[in-house]
Amino acid sequence: MAVAGSVNPQGNTARVSPAPTGALAEAFAGLAPEERADRGVHDLALLTVPEVWAANLRLLPAALEALSELVAERTGRSSADPAVRALTSAFLGVGVRVLLQAAHDPAVDPVTAMDEELSHLEEGVSLVLDR
Repeated sequence: MAVAGSVNPQGNTARVSPAPTGALAEAFAGLAPEERADRGVHDLALLTVPEVWAANLRLLPAALEALSELVAERTGRSSADPAVRALTSAFLGVGVRVLLQAAHDPAVDPVTAMDEELSHLEEGVSLVLDR
């Protein structure tokens, strides 16, 4: 997703892509297959065990803030910028949707599905903005 007119870390105005497309795949590529499988079990428990879901809800504000900081750093904007906050909230929504999908369909690879869904984020936003 490009942010028109944002200032990148080099100080110039450009279309900067803050979407972490490929970032998850890159992060998970370094995991051994058994570590990745363990992570998958953990992620599914997050959505299927009510106590785990409830415990993790308390972590969401800090996670959103950390993600906002990363997007802000990448785009040269403040983490308090409403556009940065909206984008990080959209990332969270995509992540929850992907995990719900993976919880109901074991064939879904959450990492691949997250990258695929994020690649359509700008297109999805344009559906309502281009009217």
